[in-house]
Amino acid sequence: MLLLKHQLNLSALWQEVLVSSTVGAAAISALVGGSLNGIMGRRKCILLASFIFSVGGFVLSLAPNKEVLLLGRITVGLGIGNSWYMLGLSVVPALLQFFGFLFLPESPRWLLQKDRSSEALTVLQTIRGAADVEEEFESIRSSIQEEQRASGAGGTTAPPSCRCREFETFRRPSGCRRDFGHNFLFTLVGVWLVERVGRRSLTVASLVGMGPMPWTVNSEIFPLWARSTGNACSAGVNWTFNVLVSLTFLHVAQYLTYYGAFFLYAGLVVLGLVFVLVFLPETRGLQLEDIEGLFSSGFWFCSSGSSRAEVQYTRVNGTDQDRDQSDREPDSDSDEDQD
Repeated sequence: MLLLKHQLNLSALWQEVLVSSTVGAAAISALVGGSLNGIMGRRKCILLASFIFSVGGFVLSLAPNKEVLLLGRITVGLGIGNSWYMLGLSVVPALLQFFGFLFLPESPRWLLQKDRSSEALTVLQTIRGAADVEEEFESIRSSIQEEQRASGAGGTTAPPSCRCREFETFRRPSGCRRDFGHNFLFTLVGVWLVERVGRRSLTVASLVGMGPMPWTVNSEIFPLWARSTGNACSAGVNWTFNVLVSLTFLHVAQYLTYYGAFFLYAGLVVLGLVFVLVFLPETRGLQLEDIEGLFSSGFWFCSSGSSRAEVQYTRVNGTDQDRDQSDREPDSDSDEDQD
């Protein structure tokens, strides 16, 4: 952007628009991504995204002015290097991904959702090799049937949905995307620590946790039948607030100075810390059914301890039945009365 600002004579507004246009387009695509995944399948969606990314890279490499550069930024969603012709290099990983994913099998779960059982079984056998996949195949089929029953019966997604939206809202001002080098390194550290420390504790650590943790938490706290839509909404909120930060940063810095701007963001991060401490439960070591039970129990304030003792799910013939802890304890008083 430093070179672009002088070569293309960009005003502060144009700089903000060029930076935020990419994430703005990403916000729109994220909101429709859940539906497209369900309709087209994961493999085709990834190939489509790689193709669009490649087209955007070519547009960026040939951009003669700021208007065409803006079009390329909207298309590609990624910029690298220090000159706009260098942005065309982004087509290289996109093409590698596109041709590599041509050999990617479709998701067995999606195939089963489309009643393509034989194809799903073939894909599972290809992935697992010589292992017996019948048990896993039946487990996936049972979980899909449960999702369909749960979806038809309704159910609340408000608690996890609100947590995801607020999580992404407070994540953007943390600046975790402003320094990609340090963010990348500490994301690797976070991936190594996530199963050892826990999602909630790692998120409270913020500098390590804010990179990978929102995606980890978002992938776990929605019920299976609402996961695609819930993750799409969370990603949309993420990119929307990314647009807001990118589109206003230079003007905020002009009015508040850079010190004031970062103090403002620091204050928002403190609010995010309070939100995590109060509303985000720990999900480490919990099965998906247990996590769904956390939010269906109706409480909003969370402790740092595991809530596995609150709700236990037992799989019986492909269905989930919840039992309260008190139901699992023998009623000794009743036995004495009968005696």
